[in-house]
Amino acid sequence: MEYALLGSWDPKWIRDHKDWLAIYGEHSDGWKNTIKQENIDLLVATEQRVGYVWFYAYLPKSRGGDMKIHHRLKINTIQYSKELYATRHILKGVDLKHHDTPINYDARLTFNVVGIEDIEPIAPQKFITSKNENVKGGPQLLRVLVIQNNG
Repeated sequence: MEYALLGSWDPKWIRDHKDWLAIYGEHSDGWKNTIKQENIDLLVATEQRVGYVWFYAYLPKSRGGDMKIHHRLKINTIQYSKELYATRHILKGVDLKHHDTPINYDARLTFNVVGIEDIEPIAPQKFITSKNENVKGGPQLLRVLVIQNNG
């Protein structure tokens, strides 16, 4: 079984990462979200097996989205810490602001973004969590979920 991430993202962040990939190529990113260690272990095992993990970006209505997933990001080099630590976007040695935040920001989960794919729109409820439960939507999508990746 392969596992992936599912989380709420601003459409602007998709545009930022597409631009950065086109200009700089692979680059680092990070989040403050907490994730249970057993789920981190599932993601790391998936990365070790296939070389990457997918992150499915849910576009919430509150950020101008349509409450569906239109993009998935290919990520690797996953690292996680229970404590927040200072990090930054590094793009081929160039420091850029983290979207609308300062260059330095705090994160627990860091990874490299190596690609973005546009996909047919998918409702998040089509996914199954790592605990074999249906994704419900709503407040659940404000967290980063680890899901089963069947495609």
